[in-house]
This record gives sequence, C-alpha cells and structure tokens, in this order.
Amino acid sequence: MATSIRQAAEANLANGIPTSLGQALAADSMPVVLPALQVTALTPPAAISGFATSAKQLADGHGVVATILPANVTTLTPPTAAAIASAIVANPPAIATTEASGAAIAADLNELTAAPVAKNWVMGGAVVAAGPAPAPLAASETFARKVIMTAVKAAGTANTGVVYVGDANLIDTTAACIQLAPGESFTLEGSPGTKFDLNLLKMDGANVGDGVRYIYQPI
Repeated sequence: MATSIRQAAEANLANGIPTSLGQALAADSMPVVLPALQVTALTPPAAISGFATSAKQLADGHGVVATILPANVTTLTPPTAAAIASAIVANPPAIATTEASGAAIAADLNELTAAPVAKNWVMGGAVVAAGPAPAPLAASETFARKVIMTAVKAAGTANTGVVYVGDANLIDTTAACIQLAPGESFTLEGSPGTKFDLNLLKMDGANVGDGVRYIYQPI
C-alpha cells in the first residue's frame, strides 16, 4: 500500500498535480481494527464515602457537623448549685488558726477601730548626757498617741542652749530634727489609729544637763 501511494504521488508530480504531503488522504487510508484481546475494559471506581459534603458543612461553610462522638469522648454535665453547696458542707475548707492568734487579731482590730478612750496623762523627761549617743525620751518601749514637750532642764529651769529631738539617726544641728530653743514647746500627735514609741525618739544638745520635759497620752 505504501508503494501505491508513493507511485501515485510521483505520477501527480510528473503531471503537475499538487500532492498532500505529510497526510494520509481519506481515500487512501485503511481502518485498523484492534483484536478483542488488546482492548482493556475500564471499571468505574467504587463509591467514595467519608468525605465532607455540602450537607455536612456548618452554616458558615467552614466546619463539619459531628453526629457521632468517639467512644473515648465523655459528655460533661456542669454541677448544680445544690450539688456545690452540699459538697462545701460535707468537706469544709480547713482554716488554720489558734485561740491566741485570734485574740491578738481581735485586739489589734479593736485598737484600730475603737473610738479613742480618755486616759491619764503621764509625765516624763530626758537630759543631755556626756558622750556622743543621743538620749531616748523613754528608757523602754512606751507607746503614745500624743506628746507635748518643752525644752527645760529636769528641775524645770531654763536650758542653756538649743536641744534637738529626732529619730535614731539624730545628729546635732541636722535639719532632719526638731530644734527647741530654751523654754520652747512642741506637740507631736499621730494620725487617728496610729501610735509612736517614745523610746525610738532621741534627744541631744551641746550642753550637758539641758533637756526636755514632756507629758504624753499613753495607749
């Protein structure tokens, strides 16, 4: 067949008739039939399941509705108010306390909240001693709400010079203290609910024997 096609093409060329190059004309073609053994039957795939379909989407189109929960997922039910109250009654929380600590707390609360109670006023005094250490206004712990002090000697006579009253860091002539000229008075009073210790207030001066006399309201 290939020879006849070539001969026809050569004859057409000799007679000046154009030839269709690179093509097999329908008139010159021959159908090819494959034997049955070479034809493979195509089987369509089985039905696919388990994928997300439009019916399994949430309203916003982003989630999948779970209709069956796995066996290891437990549905939790919140307890009722009655159940919580019953649990608290059956198992009350432990509170660590003692009678002594409770009494101390009660005393402190009463002291802070109770109205001031009038008490007798107490007299006291301190003098400048030889040596660099300032003298405390009281020899031991002494709490007061209010104290009025006057710069005089123990006998009530006038001081020779200025005396200074301050805290434990008291230094003569420092600005962080109370400076009392001879005969001058000063009142120190805490805010409501507070107190101060006269033992922590110090007094000093340049002249031995000078001092302060005071009267205070104890707690």
